[in-house]
Amino acid sequence: MKVVIDIDDRVYGLLKYFERALGLNDKKGDNDDVKTALMRAAIIGVPLPKGHGRLVDVDELIASEKPKGISDDLWEESHIYKVLSNAPTIIEPDK
Repeated sequence: MKVVIDIDDRVYGLLKYFERALGLNDKKGDNDDVKTALMRAAIIGVPLPKGHGRLVDVDELIASEKPKGISDDLWEESHIYKVLSNAPTIIEPDK
């Protein structure tokens, strides 16, 4: 499961600073308690860039905006398809 959470920059910085001492950069252990699992998740998480916009499923948007009856080749040459396809990826898809 992926969850987006808001962590204070100072707390995140401390976690990153102490990750080795706390053993958070080791592989996930079966005996991790809840606190350790959450700290490890924060350490390996992907920080969202400051000032990011809305997070949307662009693949779903591309599929939903394709006009009926248009060929895939023609659709992939359209301006809207190119704009959406080239949007920066913040979080990789879970497929």
